[in-house]
Amino acid sequence: MKIFEIRDSFPDPADSKLLGYLFYYEAKKCFYTEILKGLDEWEVPFIFQKSVHDGRYSIGSSLSEKFVLQRIVPRERQNLGEILRTNRLRGYDEYRLLVMSEGRCAQDDLFLVKTDEDSIESEIKERMQKKIKEAIPLSSGRVLVLFKDGKSRIVDVEAVNRGDLMIERVLKYKELFERLHIAPGGNDVHWATERGFSAEEMYEAGEETNIKLEDMIDFVTNRLVDTTEATKILGCSRQYLNQMVKEGKITPLRNESNNRLFLLSEIEAL
Repeated sequence: MKIFEIRDSFPDPADSKLLGYLFYYEAKKCFYTEILKGLDEWEVPFIFQKSVHDGRYSIGSSLSEKFVLQRIVPRERQNLGEILRTNRLRGYDEYRLLVMSEGRCAQDDLFLVKTDEDSIESEIKERMQKKIKEAIPLSSGRVLVLFKDGKSRIVDVEAVNRGDLMIERVLKYKELFERLHIAPGGNDVHWATERGFSAEEMYEAGEETNIKLEDMIDFVTNRLVDTTEATKILGCSRQYLNQMVKEGKITPLRNESNNRLFLLSEIEAL
């Protein structure tokens, strides 16, 4: 993860003002932004003004990427190839171009300064603790969300959805709903459609629970068994175990051709 301070040099370049931070996650090549609270909406980058006006200071990847693209050489630039060769770039690289330009743009007085996680403001450090650590799809369109600060919530996706037709489609199909992904840094949860909800939305929604990630790990470690372990407990062959599955005597939680997962209690009951 790379971190930049977003600074405004107006009106005094020698005493720039910190507005927030831009985060870049190399593996996924995506950007996220955190804006400091207490700023007037007119003080923040223009593209984020509506979000701040609405009380949203954690900016998602889509809007953050647009912010970055406003501050680097555009892909459609006629002499782009020459610019890339001059700067020893083999291809269009948003991150490298952003570093070279320091995020400066002719339209405003903003610029970026590289920093590290230890140097960011305590307000943002606290906000980052409310990012998503794990999320588990449950029945009836619910998601168990576990946050980095140790808290957890069960969120009814239909209740928090604001008329997004793609989310409604995901809710209709169990196989789609179960394909839930967590964004880099735990900034949001989304589905294959790339539609989803921010960590901030999930933290404020749903019903708080006492479930901890450690509880889930203990359950998986101690109360689930695979095919090999199940055959040892029952003293039977894989073929006989497969036959019991076909007859409905036991139901695997995860059904793959080479391996299955079972509840230990169900195996012991046999």
